Amino acid sequence: GMGGIDILPFSKPDDTLEFIEVINNLPNATIAKAGLYSSVLSEDMAWTLNHEVFGHSLEADNVLSGRSFSSGLLGMKIAPSIVSVIDDPYIESLGYYEFDSEGVKGRGTLLVDEGILTDFLQSRITAAAMGTESSSNYRAYNFEYLPQVRMSNFFFEPKDFKEEELFEDIKEGLYIGDGLGGSSEPQTGEYNLDAQYGRKIANGELGEYVLQFQLSGRMLDTLSKIKHISSKILAQPGSCVKNNQRVFVGSIGPKISISEMRVS
Repeated sequence: GMGGIDILPFSKPDDTLEFIEVINNLPNATIAKAGLYSSVLSEDMAWTLNHEVFGHSLEADNVLSGRSFSSGLLGMKIAPSIVSVIDDPYIESLGYYEFDSEGVKGRGTLLVDEGILTDFLQSRITAAAMGTESSSNYRAYNFEYLPQVRMSNFFFEPKDFKEEELFEDIKEGLYIGDGLGGSSEPQTGEYNLDAQYGRKIANGELGEYVLQFQLSGRMLDTLSKIKHISSKILAQPGSCVKNNQRVFVGSIGPKISISEMRVS
């Protein structure tokens, strides 16, 4: 046979014991208290926030139709200089492709450059309407569907911070584990995202587990509060549904720290 998960190009768990620890501690977890927390987001939750809330606002068909809070922000500073955001179909993950559904050769697109919104995801059609070029993001699941502007491998660019540096200056905060999905309002950037679990942070150290909470806020406000982005990324398989059409994408990204997140 071909083998198991070891043949796949995305990241495998570095330490299965970490997952066992989470499972063993969840039965004793307490209910998270609502409030504002200095937070560190896991790779999965950071990607969920970035993809579900921010990424769809950068799809040019959404911008042109008035369904994007990023409309009118091109060229403006929307995040600290540490923040850069990229979409790249040439990364070997489930979002990989050589050509999009219009035959445009895949290429990486720098969408946010050191905090400045520099580009949108484009098809030939939307690019013509905006006076620019396709970014190779016109995608369909297969020949039975009409293509749409879609993300491929969409992620925060990793920076030079070690993982422990994200935690060390937090006196009282919350580590946010993997995401469970959620909802967002595309015109305002308001969101509610459910978390599988969290852990209290005290003086830079992880503590007891907590459950049954969600994150809420406005994406532009959240972007403005990003403090650190880790150097290590996690790549996992993902998928995305838009107008009832699913495509595969890469769930890629680093951990990030945010000075203030609303938990409820």
